[in-house]
Amino acid sequence: KLMHLGGDLVLETVDNILNNNVHPIPQSELQTEEPLRPAPKIFKDTCRIDWNMGVKRTYDFIRGLSPYPASWTELIYNGKSSILKIYASNKEFCHVDVPVGSIQTDGKTYFKVAQSDGYQHLQTIQLAGKKRMQIADFLRGFHAGGDISVK
Repeated sequence: KLMHLGGDLVLETVDNILNNNVHPIPQSELQTEEPLRPAPKIFKDTCRIDWNMGVKRTYDFIRGLSPYPASWTELIYNGKSSILKIYASNKEFCHVDVPVGSIQTDGKTYFKVAQSDGYQHLQTIQLAGKKRMQIADFLRGFHAGGDISVK
């Protein structure tokens, strides 16, 4: 798909150059007086998901940190808590009637976290001490009765 789009763009650009419709800007004119700053270091605490951010920002946060160092959250179930790394998710925008951080699941195919403006459907995760897996595989072995939430 990109090959065809890129090819069309190259032809359009060459036609514009031949027709003198391109006005190049020297790179020195684009520079600002501000010096370039290096990106901040990423620490473990900066990879923790804040579920109050909203669905789109959380989705982008998860994608931006995947696969390394990976975003993470604290999964609370059966009176225990465990670190849960999240490598992939899908977003769903909708009205939510449950508290932020609540988990909705059918125990077989989906595992979604409530947020203020929708749900984050977790797709690929890794529970502390376990291997990375798809959510359906995780749910086959994960049996938590009662309330499940993330923090």
